Amino acid sequence: MNYFDEDEIEEIAEGEVKVNPKGITATVNMPGSALESIAASIASRLENSTSRRIEKSVMEKVEQLVDDGVRKVIGDRAETLVREILDKPRQKTNEWGTPTGPTVTFAELIPGIVDSYLNTKVNDKGQVDSYHSDNKKTRAAWIIATMVREHIEPVTTNAVATVTKQARDVVAQKIAAFVSEQMVPAIEMKKGA
Repeated sequence: MNYFDEDEIEEIAEGEVKVNPKGITATVNMPGSALESIAASIASRLENSTSRRIEKSVMEKVEQLVDDGVRKVIGDRAETLVREILDKPRQKTNEWGTPTGPTVTFAELIPGIVDSYLNTKVNDKGQVDSYHSDNKKTRAAWIIATMVREHIEPVTTNAVATVTKQARDVVAQKIAAFVSEQMVPAIEMKKGA
């Protein structure tokens, strides 16, 4: 917003400005060194602000590049190590460390371990119980039943609540109809007798 019209401001000499709004005259004298000082200060602030933004942007980009590089190197090395661990043949041993049977890899063992885990009999809480008679379901069946129950139980509870309310309403209507059809005439007959 400009409080003065262009024709009201008159530049008198270098470093001087004369403002004349509505007949009032004010003159501001600024030596060239003050203007240079203000300009230098503004330039310095702009330079500092710009350099901070550039530095921040460059640092973020460098950090991203380093992070990506580290992830790639670590990821490649981790994959190599995991492959090596999974694919390296290992000799089965007994409890004393004596080799028994053929060599196997972890990759060959994992499916058997998973199969054993999922086919282990568990109780209603999904735990192996010391009372074997309580272990009735396989862990896989228990996991599936638990997942289904978690999704079906709220829906079933809401449906039962809705049906119960509707049944109560119907019963209340039938009772009200019975009372109005059977009981009210009988009560009125007794009054009249």
